[in-house]
Amino acid sequence: MFRQPFSFFLCLIIELLIIILIFVKHFYNKCIMTKVSVNSLKKPLIGGLLLMMFFIINSVTAQTGCNFLCNTNFEDSIVTAPGGMAMVPQSAITCWSTSEPDGLIEVWNSGFNGVTAYSGVQFIELNANVASTLYQDFYAGTGANVTVGFAHRGRLGVDSMSVSIAYVGGPTTVLGVFGDNTVWQYRNLNYTIPVAGNYSLQFTATHTSTGSLSVGNFLDDIKITFNIIATAEAGPAGNIGGCDSAAGYQINGIGTGVYPLVYSWSPVAGLSDTNIATPIAHPSVTTNYFLTVTDPNGCFATDSVLVTVNPQPTANAGSDINIITCDSTAIINGSGTGATPLIYQWTPTTGLSNPNIATPSVQSSVTTNYNLTVTDPYGCKATDSVYVNVSISSININITASTNPICVGNSTTLTASGGNSYVWANGLGTLNTITVSPAVTTSYVVTGSISGCTGNDTIKIRVVPYPIVNLGPDSLICTGTTLVLTPPTPGYTYLWQDNSTAATYDASLPGTYWVQVTDSFNCTTTASVVITNLNPPAFPLPNDTSLCQGKLYNVVVPAGPYNVYWSDGTHDFYNSFSEAGTYGVTVSNKCGAINNNFTIKYADCSCYIYFPNAFTPNNGDGLNDNFGPKYQCNFYTYHLYIYNRWGQLVYETNRPDQVWDGKCKTEDVEVGVYVWRLLYTAQYAEGLQGLKGVVTVLR
Repeated sequence: MFRQPFSFFLCLIIELLIIILIFVKHFYNKCIMTKVSVNSLKKPLIGGLLLMMFFIINSVTAQTGCNFLCNTNFEDSIVTAPGGMAMVPQSAITCWSTSEPDGLIEVWNSGFNGVTAYSGVQFIELNANVASTLYQDFYAGTGANVTVGFAHRGRLGVDSMSVSIAYVGGPTTVLGVFGDNTVWQYRNLNYTIPVAGNYSLQFTATHTSTGSLSVGNFLDDIKITFNIIATAEAGPAGNIGGCDSAAGYQINGIGTGVYPLVYSWSPVAGLSDTNIATPIAHPSVTTNYFLTVTDPNGCFATDSVLVTVNPQPTANAGSDINIITCDSTAIINGSGTGATPLIYQWTPTTGLSNPNIATPSVQSSVTTNYNLTVTDPYGCKATDSVYVNVSISSININITASTNPICVGNSTTLTASGGNSYVWANGLGTLNTITVSPAVTTSYVVTGSISGCTGNDTIKIRVVPYPIVNLGPDSLICTGTTLVLTPPTPGYTYLWQDNSTAATYDASLPGTYWVQVTDSFNCTTTASVVITNLNPPAFPLPNDTSLCQGKLYNVVVPAGPYNVYWSDGTHDFYNSFSEAGTYGVTVSNKCGAINNNFTIKYADCSCYIYFPNAFTPNNGDGLNDNFGPKYQCNFYTYHLYIYNRWGQLVYETNRPDQVWDGKCKTEDVEVGVYVWRLLYTAQYAEGLQGLKGVVTVLR
């Protein structure tokens, strides 16, 4: 079988070696690598190290020839003493098997009888006691172009062996027969996998210099590598704005290799689709996204792309300005921060030298509130305002607020002083005291006058949100346990439903719990949660039973707040069983679990049909000359088909008493294994039934 963990680490080792080779080449030639300029590094040693770190973290990665086999040089377990040999059970040699009847594999340690290993300290003599086949199974996808590599040598002279790849349960392809003298030779053989499935790499002795197939043919360092590598390119890094209205960044990922390729991005937060090459990214924070490209053979490659979320811009219109005379000129000291270049826009434009710079000069004959909007390259905006007060003579007008800041939905009283009469902007009246309830932070302006001299003042009433309080979703807790309720707003004051004032509350009984949270601005929010007790499951589970073949045994577990785990891997509250055997079910929740095993036995209520697995037609002994069923069954219909190893029909009959004599038409078939299939209907059998098996023709 193809063992992913070994191939994964092998690919990592190869990838690191490639990175080291790239580093050495570019370090000495002072070339500019992709995404990193070596010449930009101040010191060669630091530059080299940084370049290696960059390639390890940021470069396109690909697996080079993913190895399908494990324990390729027989080093997983050292079963031999230094300079010795051992015949060990095949279970002691990880991943490898032998067709030898006693199941032994002969392992030599480097130096035994003067023979050194090709790789490591252990190698294999192909046969232990009798001629047999050494093999390892692996999985490969359709069209996979693989290279079979192995080291081979003779023991005392020229030894030969055949190398084959067999489709498990199907045909075998011989890659060649190879003879080598007493010097190790390493060979590479190319092969294209015709159809996806499980395959077996096989080594079989064909000749030895000793004349005995069990003495000779040494093997070491056996690999099957995939020659088309998967690559991943996550695309260039990008930038987006930090506001919700900013457009996302189009990631231009791409992969190469054997198709169909599977794309997977992580983390998933902020991506439009995690399973395509080119998702749109709109993360809330700067994120390094990792792309993994996997081909049908399990080979994969990774790369990453950094999507930077720029901070939202800020706008500062500067301090309010008083102009003593109408002809006076002042500078508005506006500014902004954020991703550059920033765009400045002042409104209104009246009296401004340039409404599109941060610090315009102002010359106005009337008092004006100027608004500054700062926009970054991603369309994110920030605003602020500055009050430019123009008066012929200045008097000191002052506004005070009864409460500032205020909670959303509350009101505050503004009181103007310093004048004899007042006019509030935006038509709020002419009294010195007004009550306002702004929905958002708002600036209020009043103009006061004494004997024709005027003055102005502005106050900004800050509107703060109520504290966000969440006790979590309504919860089930096990009877007798406690759930600690913690409002996620530390540092505030708390009042629980029982008048306690701690920051947390231990809830153990069912009911509704609530908390009132008050912040430093005296804004109060209330949240509640319902707690329900949960008991462990307690009810009878299915018992042993008997079942007719072809019938179903239906089992139902009472529905409830439980997790159901059947031994067949399903999780429904009901299940159906059609075969005899022992099954198990576990019902659990976070408070406890119950389980039971039950046995289903077949009742004798259907047909008995038996086919032999071999027969010897026309061998002269008069025994086992025909192939047919032994049965105790009342057939309604009967049709038997027999196929050779290439899927060709060699015999068929619709009579259960008619047997096969080992011929195809009038010719004797070859000795070998044949597949039979029976389709029938019969008493006690529901619908069309089918049986299949194999029979060996011997002569």
